[in-house]
Amino acid sequence: MKTLMMTLVMGLVLGCMAWPVFSSEDDCENGRRIVDGERDSAGYRSKIYGTVEKLPETGLAGIWIVNGREFVVTERTRLEQKHGLIEPGAYVEIKGIKLDNTFTADKIEVKRAKAGAFYGATEQKITGKVEKIPKGTLGTWVIGDKEVLVLKDTVLQEKNGKATLGSLVEVVGIKSGETFKAGRIETQQAIK
Repeated sequence: MKTLMMTLVMGLVLGCMAWPVFSSEDDCENGRRIVDGERDSAGYRSKIYGTVEKLPETGLAGIWIVNGREFVVTERTRLEQKHGLIEPGAYVEIKGIKLDNTFTADKIEVKRAKAGAFYGATEQKITGKVEKIPKGTLGTWVIGDKEVLVLKDTVLQEKNGKATLGSLVEVVGIKSGETFKAGRIETQQAIK
């Protein structure tokens, strides 16, 4: 009993001595708070708000134009779309590092959807063969002659084989305007 009590007391003491915890992991690095404008080895950390004007031709990695400025988006950039789709007209928050004239995004979050983007948006299903998959799977797929936007939050269910070129798939998502955002892609058994 005495050993158990000592263990609990030690655990409580060590727990109280732990390093400070911040509410957002996005603003922390190596256990230390990151401040806007702070210089690190890669450049100056910054946070910028603006309207997306242009995205890369294929996929989401590449050069984006936001408020007339170029931003480099990589496969490692975290994209959050809780408040709307990433598309021209969406209002976004971009966190990243600026070095010389290059701003590389670590995280992009849609803060407000494009005006009217979800007005009349409806959930739909598409079934067809996969005709195009971008490198790394994130980005625009072509399924049955339709462009489908696949993002980090898209669920890929491959119970009936891997989703590859020529695979038959069912896509459930939301169509808003000309954009079809995939919520789930499920491989189907080929019809014989």
